[in-house]
Amino acid sequence: MSIRLVGSIPLHVVQGARSAIWADAAAMKIAAAVGRISRADLDEGLHDLATLLAHLDRGAVKVWSSAFFPAVIDAFPVPVDVVFDPAKTTHPWKYFVTTAPLRVLGPGFELSPRGEVPAEAVEAALRELSRAARAGTIIGYDVNIPRPASPTHVRIAREVLRRLRTEYMDEIRRISAPVADALHSGRYIVLVDLLRDDVSPEVKKFYHCEGISVGIKGGFVDIFPVEVTA
Repeated sequence: MSIRLVGSIPLHVVQGARSAIWADAAAMKIAAAVGRISRADLDEGLHDLATLLAHLDRGAVKVWSSAFFPAVIDAFPVPVDVVFDPAKTTHPWKYFVTTAPLRVLGPGFELSPRGEVPAEAVEAALRELSRAARAGTIIGYDVNIPRPASPTHVRIAREVLRRLRTEYMDEIRRISAPVADALHSGRYIVLVDLLRDDVSPEVKKFYHCEGISVGIKGGFVDIFPVEVTA
């Protein structure tokens, strides 16, 4: 035994990890819908995420301190305390997922599967993650990594959506009638990719990408009809 927890995994940490898994699954479904990844890649990716989610829900996870490499921590001669600092761990946007290796990274720690869980638990998690993303979902991106949207992601998304509705609807309808209809009905998914800190919701240009991609100062806001993720 090379690590110990100071207390159990708090509920807000589990919720942050779940949010990260959901954000990754939604981004993956959009990527498949627009042809960026294959259906086989989507199925494999969702199964990996379902495996991680099933372990998380059943408490079958290892907790690593990010100060140590998981490959060598088991050989470390003394236990490593992993403390979940509420000041750092209560924000879902600080969590994200990797699948190689399969883990959730949080602020200062990592969660990865431990042992086995029943196959039916993985199937139940897969059914959950396979559902279409909820209309109005906003997903944040940082350096091409999807994660739950931060307050900055949400603020930029809402301001861009407001500007599109009030200033650019005719242009959007010429580019993509389904996106224009989605903006009118509220049935859309938004991906916000912030490339710089000095981001601004000022609209620069549009690109067609099954939905539309809106270039802004410091990033992109991609908008897809909600049916794209089904």
